[in-house]
Amino acid sequence: MTTVHPLQARRNGLLAWWREGTPEGRRALIAAALGWMLDSFDVMLYALVLSALIPDLGMSKETAGLLGSVTLLAAAAGGVLFGVIADRFGRTRALMASVLIYSVFTAACGLAQTVTQLAVFRILLGIGMGGEWASGAALVSETWATEHRGKALGFMQSAWAIGYASAALVTMIVLPRWGWRAVFLVGILPAFLTLWVRARVEEPSIWRNAPPRRGSIRAIFSGGLARLTIPLTIMNAFTLFGWWGFNLWLPGYLSLPTSAGGMGFASTTMSWFIIAMQVGMWFGYVTFGFVSDAFGRKRIYVIYTSTAAVLILAYISLRIPLALLLLGPFVAFFATGFFSGFGAVTAEIYPTTVVCHLFDATSCRCSDYPNRHRLVPDCLKLDAANVPQFSWLPKSCAYRRLAEGRGLAWWHPLVSGTPDTVVAAGISVRGRTVSEDGVATRAAPANSVSMSL
Repeated sequence: MTTVHPLQARRNGLLAWWREGTPEGRRALIAAALGWMLDSFDVMLYALVLSALIPDLGMSKETAGLLGSVTLLAAAAGGVLFGVIADRFGRTRALMASVLIYSVFTAACGLAQTVTQLAVFRILLGIGMGGEWASGAALVSETWATEHRGKALGFMQSAWAIGYASAALVTMIVLPRWGWRAVFLVGILPAFLTLWVRARVEEPSIWRNAPPRRGSIRAIFSGGLARLTIPLTIMNAFTLFGWWGFNLWLPGYLSLPTSAGGMGFASTTMSWFIIAMQVGMWFGYVTFGFVSDAFGRKRIYVIYTSTAAVLILAYISLRIPLALLLLGPFVAFFATGFFSGFGAVTAEIYPTTVVCHLFDATSCRCSDYPNRHRLVPDCLKLDAANVPQFSWLPKSCAYRRLAEGRGLAWWHPLVSGTPDTVVAAGISVRGRTVSEDGVATRAAPANSVSMSL
């Protein structure tokens, strides 16, 4: 994996990256973060009310664990399904649909009369849960520049901790007074987020300017991508297995009686322990974004996951409440922070299709540069002022380099005097273009180029 070094900052300060983002990017990040926060709120309600749910519906602990597993399997299917939907119909549409699905079926869990009904509602909720992350991460990745993408996705991921803490707070207030059904009914509230997304959040410019597409799972296994897709999927599967195995049963472990293997905490005490852990979780998500932007995704990913393995082993070996309270935030910091890297890693290794109607594959130049805007009205009009709006521009782009105060590189023809230096530098698109002449599609481009963001 290539190490990502921070570019020269135009402003100093911890939130300089936020100010350097485009209005489009900031709105996209807010929408995705809110969607993920509310996703966490809805999904984790199940774990928080599990100790009350088990006796009321007559479930065994094995059945309760099975319901958690089928929800996660549905989330995996939802991620795949909404990845295709987001590619074909747009990131924001997929985001709104996923939020509506998990909101409606979380509330429906409060109406379940049997274990079978609850299982059906949890499966449908899981589809929405997986869909939100898939569409939200794509939305953020395509609206933030490479040097700030890790931080943006870290803040998006950190919203999960806020949602989890909010769910614990609602459980602490609602569960003792009105029971577990009322807790689930509160889960309908995230549906109102879709109204704001529809009104204020637009599709990323890179998606709008891409050619018409049909989302396909086969694409991530073709063209040599299988060697990336398979190990990445295995890695994510193992880390998700560990995270959910720990967090799904943690509230139950803290609240179940000691005779059943738990700590025997009251629901209020359990909720406070969970809230304390979410503080560490939030900082883990956020710091991963900053550190991985500076030192590289893979190195920091390995450090976080290795440390988490040691701390989780220590946590489950303790039976002293104060020790659990103090260690909990550190466990959450390392055992969840690496999730911030999922979106950045996948966005940077998979190509995105970029279209040029006038591209000449032989010369690697525009075939009619002086008349490009007249011939192709959608052709981007780049200048120093609007370059920051197009976060997907590669770091080698001359317009981007000048806008960021880095000057033209040695290989630029205006510096070297020959276009051959572009090829020598290894950044030419020569040989990477795919002609689509003859495609029977009204809006099909003449040529397309696939490039990693």
